[in-house]
Amino acid sequence: MFLQDQLDSGAIAGEQPLGHQDPDVSCRSINDFFPLIVCLNLKRRSDRWRQMQARFLANQIRDVVHFPAIDGTEVPLPQSWPSTPGAYGCLQSHVAIVEFARSLGVSSVLIFEDDVEFANDFQKKLLPVLAHLPTNWQMFFLGAIALEDPVPVSPGLATITKAYSTYAYAIHHTLFDAFIQLNKNSEQLLDINSFILQQNYSCYCASPYLAWVESGYSDAQEKIENHWYLRESLVLFGESANRLLAKTCVFLDLAGESEGQAIENLYFLLDYYREYFQGYLSVCVLEQGKASQLDPGRLPENTRHLLFAEDSTREQNFARAVNRLGKEFDYLILSSNGLYLQPMDFRGNLQMCRRHKLTCGFSRQIQLTAKDSQILKENADGRGLNLSAYQCGEQSGDLRQGESSDCYYFFYSELYLELIDKPLLKDGQSAGCIHDLVQALPCYYAPNSALVLSV
Repeated sequence: MFLQDQLDSGAIAGEQPLGHQDPDVSCRSINDFFPLIVCLNLKRRSDRWRQMQARFLANQIRDVVHFPAIDGTEVPLPQSWPSTPGAYGCLQSHVAIVEFARSLGVSSVLIFEDDVEFANDFQKKLLPVLAHLPTNWQMFFLGAIALEDPVPVSPGLATITKAYSTYAYAIHHTLFDAFIQLNKNSEQLLDINSFILQQNYSCYCASPYLAWVESGYSDAQEKIENHWYLRESLVLFGESANRLLAKTCVFLDLAGESEGQAIENLYFLLDYYREYFQGYLSVCVLEQGKASQLDPGRLPENTRHLLFAEDSTREQNFARAVNRLGKEFDYLILSSNGLYLQPMDFRGNLQMCRRHKLTCGFSRQIQLTAKDSQILKENADGRGLNLSAYQCGEQSGDLRQGESSDCYYFFYSELYLELIDKPLLKDGQSAGCIHDLVQALPCYYAPNSALVLSV
């Protein structure tokens, strides 16, 4: 990874000469503020350029320069390149744009990738943000995935020190040289280098976000992506997100008579929750039977385990477990064994639960093959797992929550405690299906998928 001392000593924020004067901040449109606006687009994706032309027109963004992207599949890759050819082409394309802007002598350049979507009333929302943008700005993002908490500085604007995504951002001319120097011969991802720039220069981001990445196939990542949480302006990482995780418990139901692969799936999920949520998240396993089938040595530290009678239902077990432990937490997740949400989808659902008190954790579930289940278990963040065939309908397993017995609900704890205090859920009496209970309540339905591990 590049280190801070690889940057020119004279290129640190505050030491750069101001040079050009910025456009008048009382501008009437985005074109008044940014003298050069560029859209990066692969020659073989003319469909996306036509789509972006329509979006620019709809949002009154004029005179956008069509910039042919470097196709990573057609150029040599560095020997130690850590990602896809598409990601390398993306890196080099952004360098080429900044070199182009520098050659023109413009005061700044605004860069769009060809899969960006804009907020409703985009210009109306953007112009007041630009009016508050400090004159010493050096990078400005219309949206990003923050790994540390942004710091609000004015209405609609925050500083960022560790955020990635370069689908819609601007660079001031005072940063052109440092940007090119850091990225031109880099063997690191553009996003990683962006962290270094953000930690050393004046970088800002719109808050809430004014643009995001459309759902669909990513040429850079070479897979289907759905960054729905960007549309919601969610901050998924940082100290505030960690505090939220620390107030949350997953109640994981191990169905009666589970054995073999189903129990291995449970161990995988427990390890996944521990590793990808840094020990902040609590988990409680709910099991039925006369004796436990679990190996205590394979339960991660601080995992709780409750054993219930063989004849109890899942809903009764959830209710009893929450009655016993729920008051310790602000948020509860009720999940069937074998269901997996990707880390960002999990975090996004939890953030939406804070807003809405109840979140339906997925809109559809995808039944993985045994081969794909093994790939997921070997890389719990989903790397190497190609879901394109499932999402294009070539594989089976497209079910929505409520159409199967599986569940993955995020509850504000007081809401669920109120529910289970009702007569039908008290004292071990018959409890209605959790799907029926949820349908009677206001709920946010997350657009992401859940993956179902094979058994």
